[in-house]
Amino acid sequence: MTFSSGDAGAKTLTAGATLRLAGAHTLSATDTTTSSLTSSTNIEVFAAAPAALVAASGDAQVGLAGEALSLPLVARLQDAFGNAVVGASVTFAVVDGGGSVATPSATTDGSGVASTGVALGNVAGATQLFRASAAGFDAPFVAMAIAGPASTLVLFGVPSNTQAGVAHTVRVEARDRHGNLAVEHAASLAFSSTDAAATLPLSTSFAGAGGVLEFNAALVLRAAGTQTVTVGDGTLSASAEAAVSAAAPASIVVVDGASQSAVVGAALPAPFVVRVVDAFGNSVAGVGLAWAPVAGGSVTPTSTTDDTGRAEASATLGTVAGDNAFVVRAGLLEATLAATARAGDATSFVVTAPATPFSEERTAVIVEAHDAFGNVAVD
Repeated sequence: MTFSSGDAGAKTLTAGATLRLAGAHTLSATDTTTSSLTSSTNIEVFAAAPAALVAASGDAQVGLAGEALSLPLVARLQDAFGNAVVGASVTFAVVDGGGSVATPSATTDGSGVASTGVALGNVAGATQLFRASAAGFDAPFVAMAIAGPASTLVLFGVPSNTQAGVAHTVRVEARDRHGNLAVEHAASLAFSSTDAAATLPLSTSFAGAGGVLEFNAALVLRAAGTQTVTVGDGTLSASAEAAVSAAAPASIVVVDGASQSAVVGAALPAPFVVRVVDAFGNSVAGVGLAWAPVAGGSVTPTSTTDDTGRAEASATLGTVAGDNAFVVRAGLLEATLAATARAGDATSFVVTAPATPFSEERTAVIVEAHDAFGNVAVD
């Protein structure tokens, strides 16, 4: 500015001076002609009204699901010139994806910032949103939750009920403590079972599998009864039970009563006992059996296998001494049981001689002792 004679030594700046940076400032005036005259005054500049709330730091973090982020969310409230607005209330809230904020409300400090710690939600993979709000302005923050280390194994596909010999597909998942797939899990799995005859999936590593391993038609249980399948990786394990029933009948096994002997026409002292089994040796219950004599005698015509797969029948020998045989059938399956009929006690004699012997010639006369059925009583 320039003084004139009409200013009487005083000059007013009608446009004034505009200061934008908050803080202590000095305003100086200097005689530009001689530079010998100068004067100054100190001015304290305060921030203007809030004009924006910005995410100062802590945005776009990645952390473990259900755990606290390593850095706090920091929001800065400022005026139109970027000056910090001090002493204002800032609220923090979860917008989407779960989780929580440690400090729902905070006051901006001398730098215009307020902060809070954050714990992520329990679901891995989804973008999680948080928001800071102050003076009508919002500042968004995003974070990504990833799965934590595996804390459990989950075994799928072991049936609660199955038949011996049926193949099943099983799946094993490694999950963190919140149930997310532990995609970085790299341990090796091994299977075991209480069924010593079972076919089990081969040992396999989780490395590169994204926390999931599937074994197609790799589990076959063969022993009837309640069986347990267990999978483990040296640290974690999971088990499942299956009630295994017998497969279709495959053979009839003679258990007891074969090769007995008794006198002709008498009942054998012990019943015939057979067992129906499947291809894996399991007892098959509820199978109807048909019995019949093959060579002499009689036998109980039908019976049904019990819970142990066994059935029995009583037999009576024929009246002709010698070998007797009996057959038992179940569909196309059959088994034969032999027995021996012995002659009974002698009840009569039978004398045989030539019909017309010559006079005074010695003639062979045969005397046989017969039992009641005409068998030679050899004893």
